[in-house]
Amino acid sequence: MVRTSEDERKAIKALFSNLKQAALQPFPKRPKDLSAPTLLGVYMIYDLKGQEALHVGSTPKA
Repeated sequence: MVRTSEDERKAIKALFSNLKQAALQPFPKRPKDLSAPTLLGVYMIYDLKGQEALHVGSTPKA
């Protein structure tokens, strides 16, 4: 089991809160129209109503 400090937990919680508050980007009908990030980061895929996170992932390379 990995042990984390209280400061680390707070930092992760703050980052996750920022992620949840980010503007939603609709998934395009055609993949070639996808607006992909150019930097390393994380993303969330929501249900069609935009209320429930179905997947949280990371962009391994930009």
